[in-house]
Amino acid sequence: MGAAARILAARSSRSIGRTGVRARPPSAWQLAHACTLLDAIEVAEIQHHRDYTLILTAMLTGLRRAELAALCWRDYDAENARLRVVGKGSKPAVVVGVPSEAAAALSEWRERSRGGGGT
Repeated sequence: MGAAARILAARSSRSIGRTGVRARPPSAWQLAHACTLLDAIEVAEIQHHRDYTLILTAMLTGLRRAELAALCWRDYDAENARLRVVGKGSKPAVVVGVPSEAAAALSEWRERSRGGGGT
């Protein structure tokens, strides 16, 4: 079992989703599929590390694809492990707690992208 599988398996007994909201992963997205996907991503290259980080963050926070795509580094508060997510349309921004596993991946990606010239 890879690292991603261990992270998701440990969290599978708890609700996955936005902080403060009890959410369940879609029934079509099984834990085994998520683990296989994350374990298949080679994080040695910065582009792949980005993919791994965004997918892990989406799975652990419940953020939608458009919400992830709209994020900028200024939206991430690493010190408090929080993301400021801009609402759809006229909805106000929401602050979402980031689980420690995703926070570690985000911080590592940020550091690697600064030094390695990645996105």
